[in-house]
Amino acid sequence: MGLIPEKKCFKQPSKLIKFIILFLCAIFTSMQVGQCFQKFFHPSTSTYMSFILNESVKYPCLTICRRPPYKTDLYPKFGISHFRLDTAFTFRFFNFSEYSLSDFFHATTYNFTEVFAQVAYASVGYLPQGEGSSETVKVTSSFHFYRGRCFTFQPLTTSDIFSLDGGYAFLMYHNKTTEVNEAGVSAHGYQIYLHDPNEAVTYTEDERNNFLEILHVEADEDMRVKFEIQEFGRIPTKENRCVANPDYSKSKCENMCVNQQIAQRYNCTAPFLDLPEGVSFPECSSFYKVRYLIRDIVSKTVWKSVVQNCDCPMACNYTVYKTSIINRREVHETMAPNSLFYLYSTNLVFRMTEVLGYDLNQLLSDVGGSLGFLLGLSVISLICLCEEIFELAFKYIFKRKAKTETGDSNREIVGAEEQDESKFGNEIYRNVAVKY
Repeated sequence: MGLIPEKKCFKQPSKLIKFIILFLCAIFTSMQVGQCFQKFFHPSTSTYMSFILNESVKYPCLTICRRPPYKTDLYPKFGISHFRLDTAFTFRFFNFSEYSLSDFFHATTYNFTEVFAQVAYASVGYLPQGEGSSETVKVTSSFHFYRGRCFTFQPLTTSDIFSLDGGYAFLMYHNKTTEVNEAGVSAHGYQIYLHDPNEAVTYTEDERNNFLEILHVEADEDMRVKFEIQEFGRIPTKENRCVANPDYSKSKCENMCVNQQIAQRYNCTAPFLDLPEGVSFPECSSFYKVRYLIRDIVSKTVWKSVVQNCDCPMACNYTVYKTSIINRREVHETMAPNSLFYLYSTNLVFRMTEVLGYDLNQLLSDVGGSLGFLLGLSVISLICLCEEIFELAFKYIFKRKAKTETGDSNREIVGAEEQDESKFGNEIYRNVAVKY
């Protein structure tokens, strides 16, 4: 492909028409190519849904909290007369000289053997002697102000049995029969939270951020629950910022950030404050510090104001467990007031992920189609066009350089001639001077 000389183009009408059409096509193509690059650098997202049949399933973590959470009959030992711990003067007469807050929470909450009689996971029984790890389950405990001492069961293996035998099974102790208040809510039983290992059970119970599934098991009740797994994946963009780290959790990030700020405010901590690793404070040992620390922890207003100082974006990947109660009945009278709880799953997993709506392959296809359709350019012709452009550029550069060198040489010649004429005139002047 050759370029048409400028004079010939404007003298012949057919060449001029071709030039105008080519010029307009080039402008239109440039606009289209610009839009393609804009879509490539700022791509839209599409949602892709799929159903997967797994050969095995890793079960969620279970956090189990007893109701009621505290042994209120032990309160007078520590100088507490009110059964509610969130009142302003509950710890007014607490004996800080003999006991610490850790002593109080360890003594007045229920330990592992007081809650669980038997635990099984994936057809492997586990007779609990306390916290720790077995072959299939890791057990940890944590203190929560309203929930007392809670126990978290984290599975260490997957289960390939999709029935009651392949899931969780709990036999839990209780010493009180079910009582229902005026609102119809039982005060005796257990709260069971299904969550991902990265999620945290917070004080706000805001399921928007921690994706908790909560079940209430009454005392002397036999409950059997089936759950399904829903996985969601997002793509981090400038408009929707998220963290792609699979170990990251927004709820845990906010929980630790808020707890750290409250602990820094009073320069002390409490057993129910979960702090980041490496951050430590002395335990609160005065009435006023304990009073205001508890006030800030349980206040939703304080939580919302403090959490604004935290940089905790959403996670890009998270898992939600949706439960369905299959059977719910009273246990046999010989087991009352203890409770039974079974949790199992199917092998069907629902997955929803975001994919880029415009990638590099589509960019190359659109750019190539625009160049080929409007300008008739292929890869070979594009190479030839680049050769023509470079050839013209080099000719222009070298021609200008040649003109510059020619001008310099002409100036040197003129200067030499003027210098010779000056020497000739000086010599004539000297000869005349000698003669006279």
